[in-house]
Amino acid sequence: MLLNHQTSDMKKVLLILCIGAFVTVFASANNADLFTYNADEVNQELAQLQNLEDYVSANPGITLTNLQSENNDLVANLDLNLNNLGGFALSGEPPLGIPSFLWGCVFTVVGVAVVYFITDQDMAETKKAFLGCVVSGAVYVLWWVFWVLVFGNTFWYY
Repeated sequence: MLLNHQTSDMKKVLLILCIGAFVTVFASANNADLFTYNADEVNQELAQLQNLEDYVSANPGITLTNLQSENNDLVANLDLNLNNLGGFALSGEPPLGIPSFLWGCVFTVVGVAVVYFITDQDMAETKKAFLGCVVSGAVYVLWWVFWVLVFGNTFWYY
């Protein structure tokens, strides 16, 4: 009898959480401006990049660093911040701004793989993610050992 009452309460809580999630999703879905863009502006930026690429290809030995140091007109209006590629990390920075240890700890083996591939096989970051995976596994094992020691065999009958 008690088990049925608890199951009923659990279903009500789950239903309320689902309704809350749907309300949140639908309330934020009306922002259609988030997914619009100006095609002319995009084409203009890409044309500037194409001009830059053509110039660098035609002049061997010229690099972006050289053009930036000379204040060349080709790079004057371009944001060439090469340390931030849309959230992907370069050289020793955590992927997507999330510490590698947390990738491994939360997503275990999948998190280690994500760190490995996103950081372009950066072994230092991959080791941090692997350490997080090991810690997560150890916590999981200790949790079950605790339950078996506290409740013993009676735990499995409920």
